[in-house]
Amino acid sequence: MYRSLPLAVFGLLVFSAQAEQSAGPVADASAQAETPTTIVVVGERSDDSVRADAASVGVLGDMAVVEAPYSINVINAHLLDIQQISTYGDFLKNVPGASTGNVTVGFLSLRGFSLGSDGYLYDGMPGHAAIGDTYQTDSTDRIEIFKGPGTFLAGFGGASSLGGTLNYVPKRAQGEPLTRIEAGYENRSQFTVASDLSRRFGEGERFGARLNLRVRDGEQAVEHYEWNQTAASLALDWDASSTLKMFSVFEYADNHLPTLPPFLILSPGLQPPEPGDTTANLAQSWDDYQSRGYSGYGRIDWSMAQDWTTSLQILSSVSERPKHKNARFGSIDNAQGDVTLFAGEENSETNSDSVQLSFRGKAQTGALTHRITLAYLATSETNRSSYGPIGAVATNLYAPVQAAEPPDAGLPLLLSSKSRSNSVVISDIVEFTPRWSVLLAARRAEYEQDNFSYATGATRTATPGVADTSPTAAIMFKPVDDSLIYVSFGEGVEQGGEAPLGALNAGARLEALVTEQYELGFKLQRGGVLYTLALFDLLRPSEFVNSAGIYVQDGEQRHRGIELGANGRVLPGLDVMAGLSWIDPESESTGNPALDGNRPVSVPRFTGNLFLDYALKAVPGLYLNGGVYHNGKQFLDQANTQELDGWTRFDAGLRYQTRISDVSTQFILAAENISNEEYWIGEQGILTYADPMTLKFTSRFDF
Repeated sequence: MYRSLPLAVFGLLVFSAQAEQSAGPVADASAQAETPTTIVVVGERSDDSVRADAASVGVLGDMAVVEAPYSINVINAHLLDIQQISTYGDFLKNVPGASTGNVTVGFLSLRGFSLGSDGYLYDGMPGHAAIGDTYQTDSTDRIEIFKGPGTFLAGFGGASSLGGTLNYVPKRAQGEPLTRIEAGYENRSQFTVASDLSRRFGEGERFGARLNLRVRDGEQAVEHYEWNQTAASLALDWDASSTLKMFSVFEYADNHLPTLPPFLILSPGLQPPEPGDTTANLAQSWDDYQSRGYSGYGRIDWSMAQDWTTSLQILSSVSERPKHKNARFGSIDNAQGDVTLFAGEENSETNSDSVQLSFRGKAQTGALTHRITLAYLATSETNRSSYGPIGAVATNLYAPVQAAEPPDAGLPLLLSSKSRSNSVVISDIVEFTPRWSVLLAARRAEYEQDNFSYATGATRTATPGVADTSPTAAIMFKPVDDSLIYVSFGEGVEQGGEAPLGALNAGARLEALVTEQYELGFKLQRGGVLYTLALFDLLRPSEFVNSAGIYVQDGEQRHRGIELGANGRVLPGLDVMAGLSWIDPESESTGNPALDGNRPVSVPRFTGNLFLDYALKAVPGLYLNGGVYHNGKQFLDQANTQELDGWTRFDAGLRYQTRISDVSTQFILAAENISNEEYWIGEQGILTYADPMTLKFTSRFDF
């Protein structure tokens, strides 16, 4: 179905443009007689501030951050540049309540709840299969992190995690021409070259193009751990008329990370041992990992009437992991640091398609103003994969051992699952006065998934069909301009978990989960700084293997907490990005009195971040910056007997902006983990080494 959509869209574009142009002088006169409805692309940011004023709030479209009744953190282009961001850990360190494992794929949580592999949006759309592990930040203008259930904003599926969602907003051509060349270095011997070219052209500069390219190659701070990357993106836009705007992006990324350091679990009853040398690589020499992603995205925005806009969005992507052998998962067996790595051969391919049609506008009923959204979303995903165990490797944290490469498993790539979903949304923000308003909204979603046997191709398990309505509501009050107090409620739906290997019902898919969040929030924008406060209460049914060996849904996981944030320019020349999060996580009604009241796995109570960037007045163009990042202690088992210490990391850096032969030039130097602390990072019960001290250098030239 979705493969023919681009042709239909192209036909609609041509027809609409011709209709606009053929209307002739009469239409032009009519347009001049009325005040045209302008499509505003919000999210523009100052080139030298870490604060973003607006965000794309899922199906609701663009909103000022201070006016949205949600907890939102925005990593804008300026912060992406000055922190030399390229991975999840690089940008999520700036987000209170976020944590991520130090592995190449998206392995992260928000407010203590995992996002899974699908918790990513692209310009507000689900279904970008490649975002999860391609690290394509060069094409990204900003990354928006939404807290709370994502079903209403993003649809049903992995993106509806109770923790929240990540939204990648792509770059597009700006008004001023840009020719940027960049070269970078990261210890041990990793080199990078990149370019960012942007132009507007044609009559009235109605056409725009932006091309981003990057090549990365060499060894990272960990021994024998290379990252070879080729990435490219092309964004095109056309202002066909005063009311019709079109935008498209085509992306490709290939990431090859041989000898990827493994991630580990603890044997039952064992306390986490001291980590070994974090610059040493536990990976086997034959371990390999590669991911390739291709995507195409198109969007049409049409002002069909004054105050009313319709948008059509189409996204299609392919994510591939070519066949490779690896031993990147294992267990720590004893206090002496003996480790068993489980070797396997795997191959996978994911094809995703999504389409969304939305209508947004204003209406008046008496003294009430309504901001209405109507939308329809359809998605489909097909997964092909193969996996086979090929042995085990004995090694040690403190004395790594290299083993002989095992033979190939020779498994073919076979259909493993198919999923489909569709949903409709209706939303109304009712403004009673300029100070008081309410949000009333809901999404009605249907979801199906079939899993197939590797051996026979027959349906192995079918996900119980899900048809559910997820409501959301908020009461909003603006005590003064550029402020908001809100009380909100949101309900989400998540796909039930699949019973793991070892459970008596292994492979069985459980019923869908209904989750809830209540939030009280306050936002204030003053003097260039956005201050935020949120108190939240989240509820999610628990899933685990019970004492009878059966994977079940029983009891619930409850996270109550508070978040504080401040970002922007606090003083002339001083920018701050700061946040604190305190969570009281608890397991309730588990059916096992010994577990009731315990803290869920891998949820620290306290996380905090502080980043300062200061313009040194004595040396124009010189900026000094530093960061402090903290994660509190956590438990690695449900019984709360395996405790992982918290950690604190310090970063420091400087950058210098000048002109060389009339070329705007910038040099950026940063040292991450400057004290070279050796510690474990815990996420979802799994341990990974923290990165050792890492030096990054970038030189950037704007011609």
